[in-house]
Amino acid sequence: MDNYHVLEMIGEGSFGKVYKGRKKYTGKVVALKFIPKLGRSEKDIENLRREIEIMRELHNENIIEMLDSFETAKEVVAVTDYAEGELFQILEDDGSLPEHQVQVIAAQLVSALHYLHSHRILHRDMKPQNILLGKGGVAKLCDFGFARAMSINTLVLTSIKGTPLYMAPELVEEKPYDHTADLWSLGCILYELFVGTPPFYTNSIFQLVSLIIKDPVKWPKNMSPEFKDFLQGLLTKNPRARLSWPQLLHHPFVANKVQVSPSSSSELPEQPFTEEPTPQQKAAREKASRQKASNLPAGTTIMRKLKGREAQQEESPPKQEAWTAKKASSKPSKDPPPSTAGKSEPWNSLKEVEPTPREDRITQDYAQEFPSVEVESRKVVRREGGAKGKEGGVRKSIEQVKLTEEEELDSEDEWDTLCDTSSPESCDPDSVAALLKDEAFVSKVAARLKDTSEQVLEGMLEGASRLRLVYRVVSNILEFRGDLDLLLAFCSAVDIPRGPVKLMNQLKDKPNVKKQPWCVQILMDLTTAITAFMVSEVGSTLTLDRAKTIMEVALSYADVLPWLLHVKQDDTLQLRAQTIVCFIYQCEAMDRSPAEFSTGFYASLASAHADIVPAFLACLMDDPIVMKKLQGSLPDSQLDAVSARWEELCGMAVGGLAELVFIPMGADSCVQGKRQMAKCVGTQLSLTKHKELTHNYLRFLTSPVLCENALKTVYFCCQVSKEFCEYLALNQDYISILLWILQGKVEIEDMYQNTVYEMTLQTLATIITQLGDIPQCMVQSSVIFAAILLDSQVASQTTAAALLVSQLLYHGVSIEMPTDDLLAAVHSALTDLSQICVRCPFDYGVLDGLLLLLCQFLSVGPSAVSRLLIESGVWQKLWHRLLQTLGAVQPDDFPIEDIEDELADCGPITSQPQWGLISPSGLTASLQIVTIVFTQEPYQCVPLLCNSDGVVMLSLTTLLSRDFLAFLAASNGSEQDLSSMVVDIILNVSQLLCFPFALDTHDMLMEAILSSLQQSHVLTRLINACMLYLKPEDMEVPLGLLSRFVLSHDAFVTEFAEAVTQLKADTFLKSLLSLDSPPQVQGDLLSICSHLARSSAVHLMMLKQVLQGQKGDYACLQQLLSSKDATVQARSCGMLGNLMRHSNGFYAVLKKREDLVTSLLGCLTNQETDVKKAASYAVGNAAYHSAELYTLLADGIPSLVQLLMDPQGRTRCNAAGALGNLARHSSKLCTALNKHKAPECLLEISCHDTQHSVQEVCLLSLRSMARHSQLTQGLLKQHAIEKLTHLSEEIQSAGPTTPGSLSSARSDRQNSARQHSARQHSARQNSARGNSASVIAHHCSKLIMMLKRSGSAAV
Repeated sequence: MDNYHVLEMIGEGSFGKVYKGRKKYTGKVVALKFIPKLGRSEKDIENLRREIEIMRELHNENIIEMLDSFETAKEVVAVTDYAEGELFQILEDDGSLPEHQVQVIAAQLVSALHYLHSHRILHRDMKPQNILLGKGGVAKLCDFGFARAMSINTLVLTSIKGTPLYMAPELVEEKPYDHTADLWSLGCILYELFVGTPPFYTNSIFQLVSLIIKDPVKWPKNMSPEFKDFLQGLLTKNPRARLSWPQLLHHPFVANKVQVSPSSSSELPEQPFTEEPTPQQKAAREKASRQKASNLPAGTTIMRKLKGREAQQEESPPKQEAWTAKKASSKPSKDPPPSTAGKSEPWNSLKEVEPTPREDRITQDYAQEFPSVEVESRKVVRREGGAKGKEGGVRKSIEQVKLTEEEELDSEDEWDTLCDTSSPESCDPDSVAALLKDEAFVSKVAARLKDTSEQVLEGMLEGASRLRLVYRVVSNILEFRGDLDLLLAFCSAVDIPRGPVKLMNQLKDKPNVKKQPWCVQILMDLTTAITAFMVSEVGSTLTLDRAKTIMEVALSYADVLPWLLHVKQDDTLQLRAQTIVCFIYQCEAMDRSPAEFSTGFYASLASAHADIVPAFLACLMDDPIVMKKLQGSLPDSQLDAVSARWEELCGMAVGGLAELVFIPMGADSCVQGKRQMAKCVGTQLSLTKHKELTHNYLRFLTSPVLCENALKTVYFCCQVSKEFCEYLALNQDYISILLWILQGKVEIEDMYQNTVYEMTLQTLATIITQLGDIPQCMVQSSVIFAAILLDSQVASQTTAAALLVSQLLYHGVSIEMPTDDLLAAVHSALTDLSQICVRCPFDYGVLDGLLLLLCQFLSVGPSAVSRLLIESGVWQKLWHRLLQTLGAVQPDDFPIEDIEDELADCGPITSQPQWGLISPSGLTASLQIVTIVFTQEPYQCVPLLCNSDGVVMLSLTTLLSRDFLAFLAASNGSEQDLSSMVVDIILNVSQLLCFPFALDTHDMLMEAILSSLQQSHVLTRLINACMLYLKPEDMEVPLGLLSRFVLSHDAFVTEFAEAVTQLKADTFLKSLLSLDSPPQVQGDLLSICSHLARSSAVHLMMLKQVLQGQKGDYACLQQLLSSKDATVQARSCGMLGNLMRHSNGFYAVLKKREDLVTSLLGCLTNQETDVKKAASYAVGNAAYHSAELYTLLADGIPSLVQLLMDPQGRTRCNAAGALGNLARHSSKLCTALNKHKAPECLLEISCHDTQHSVQEVCLLSLRSMARHSQLTQGLLKQHAIEKLTHLSEEIQSAGPTTPGSLSSARSDRQNSARQHSARQHSARQNSARGNSASVIAHHCSKLIMMLKRSGSAAV
């Protein structure tokens, strides 16, 4: 069941129950057919296995396909296609079908039978109930319980199988038959579909047999000639003359409508039934028929009884029927039997009535007369005193034992009758519901239970007899399926299940009662009643109250469990078997219960009931006394029967012990409790006093059938008990058994092989993990593990072997595996994980072993491994599995078998992570693999970031999503603390997203990547993740990535600002600018803030909120300007300059905090070029908008003048601009400017600087200064007009294309091609801004005019 989700029950019958289900990790809907083993002989179970084996080989559109099968300790489970409807239901609803629809169904059924018969398979139970309807109404044949595959040496059969209404004449006459019997049944079905009743029908089985053998078919008038001819051919009584293959395919009614499955000659057996037999084959078949017919006794079962009944009816007078008279007294009656006139009868006796085949009358008649013949696909089992009363009559109706005011339910006969009539096989739910509503009846049952229980405790035989009857009634009623409230009230009234458990505990302390021979039967009935409750609707529909009740009852039952398993008087060991079954049901109920009850139950078992473990182990010890009693209890007392019974009991004991510790896949509520229990079991197995018991138990690892359950106990105990692992390792024989299993030296039943091999590999890996060392024999077997990893076609074995091999490699064992073979195995396992059988150890994921192994190979192998990993397809599969693990894809939308599907509509995280696929540690390994591959093959990986809907981007954004990170963080303090992973995940994802910015990425590719990142809102996700989970010291990589985002595109500027506002992240950003934050983090955030300030004035308020610090005093800005880190200082100055770029909105802050201006001016004299450049830029902007700060900035004039000589052209520009701005709005600083000869220095630079850009800024600054007469005089004294005139003439004569000075322009013509290209690029820039040479000439002329006017005014 580990691979399926059970959704709802869709059918129930004597064979068991059918549920609608869905395969785990996939959307495939299936039908799960649960067939209990309990009450079935080994022969019955073998028949089931045969049916499954036959169906496994059948692949036809009109046959229900067997998809999977497996066995549990209690059930055989068949997994088949899910069909939409039933043909039988259509008959129920519509009565009959039109001929054209019957024709379609006929063609489909002929197709199914042709396929079967071509493979020499007989269905032998054709009937409407065995025909289902798939999608589009396609008919599909099912239920191969009676199917028989005939070898070429088997020409005819004689055993009776099938349903009476559809049996061929040769079948009911018990003559030899072949495949034509199926064709007769086909004719009956098609006739019934059209007419509404089968061709032969009556109330009596004997009349039915007579009709089938002798009577002709009655043909309706509205049947077409073609259809009639077709049915006449099929319903020919002589099988040799019956319409058969290959003529059947060419009949006009179905010709050209039958889809014949193509089969190669190699696929078909010799002599298929669908081919015309040769004369030799016909002769051989006739001979075989005569021989088998001669071996049958004259007048076999059906015919003999038919003739006997006919003779009896002629000789004997009619008898009074049992159901028409009151139950006979034990004494002879003097009165004649009452007349039946006017009485209501359940059946109309011998009158001819309208055939109503839907009420199973034929089946009941058939069952009464032939209790050993299989009817309706199942065997009718007759209980003594069941269907017939003491006088031979049919069982009384349940209505006749209802309590009335005049009647008391004290008669033993009445209770005995009630036992029979309340049996589920003989009563309907309405009758049981009526009893449950009868308060008097319920009170009587409760009172009788109370009284008889007291009598039993006193050792009274009469009380024991009466108690057994009432508990049989209770058990029958518990099988009621209907009004749950009625059944719940009944259980409460009669104290079920507490009452039986309480009585058991009382009996345990009654030595004299325990010695009574009837005590075992009482215990059996009590256990049966508890079991009936557990499987009832009340027990299987758990609420909190019922879960608590079952937990208390189960713990009380555990008190008596060791005693019940070893009651001395239990000669047949039926009590032991029923005890184990009951306990298993209790454990299963607790597994389904909420975690608090499940954990409490198993924890209590482990602490207070550890004795149940040796009690189970003792059940497996060969005891000569027990075996002798068992042999004497069996009817035939044969040794093989004893062995089979003993093996069955051992299987139940091994299964019971496994149930204590086994954790099914997906059953998370019981994990904690079962691990405590597994630790207890491991401790008990390791005790010295239990050495013999443990050794005997471990030998079941070599049992073909019991190996699976024995291994479950070993596997789950090893996961939690280091002590048990050490015990196994000390005895190398136990490890050797596990190795023998993998080597094929231990015979394992086919249905268990996948589970056993997977668990064996997982167990060995678990032992290594627990011991921290490798047993020597495992080192020597490393080649076997590698071979399983590379060669197995079963994904579960590949993944388990990968975990084991990774453990060996980690401990230094050298294993050689070809890279191509390893990647092929990994690819295969990643593609289809549908066969995973057991839960991985230590909360590992299924894929963890593969991921750890890949991580090891990539870490130590050559870089080519990464390329091969991408080319092999493993890379793509890995991303799909990672996304599936993260819960971003619903299983229905993303079936694991179809991993190639596009993830077109995948959105944000929709469910919790599937840690069963990849565990948290496996996720870490996945990210390590991704990082290695990105590093070694970046140009193949980076383009994957272009698609925002692609699996890579979906995975990365999901990893950064609020829901996923919150889920991890919330696990802090739980059983599995995942909060520490959050930081690693954020850093890993940030590192991966940095790759496009670190490479020489093509512009178009970069544009696509940036677009994808914007659509995925990665920036917002990253800010939120960092704000919630990262400390400043963790922010270097994420903040570096954020700065690259913001600097790369205006859209990220807007997104960043909006994210800070919406997420209220300003406090977080303040912390990143504090003294405790690393300089790299400070610098990146300053770059972001600077770019926001430069891009628009709308961000000023938000930036002020961040920069004012925790106390609102801008102390952090002061600290940044004074930082010892040059980069931080430079970016602080640059940001300050950008804050004042668009307006004087930040001037008020500087006026209030004069120390900020002082620090800024101090940066003008810094030794670092970048600091000086940024500081001069900031001072210039501080003076650009107004003269508010002139007084504070005056002290910076000497430094600015000095910077006019700086080697960096940009610094010279900034300094020149700042000096000009200091004279832009006021003459306040003219004196200071003159004092430090600022105008003269600007004039010199403008005439002789090698860069036009510097010259332009100097001229602009001089024009600003020329407005003030104080500054003009100094310029005139320096012959400014002449110098500027000469500069203008020289520039105009040199031409406009030169970006630099004239001398550099002349030398540039002789430079290399690359320099020429650069000149062309610069020329285009100059042209775009209006030709810098022309601008310089323009500024010169303007300045000359201003100086002349000023000079004239002075004269």
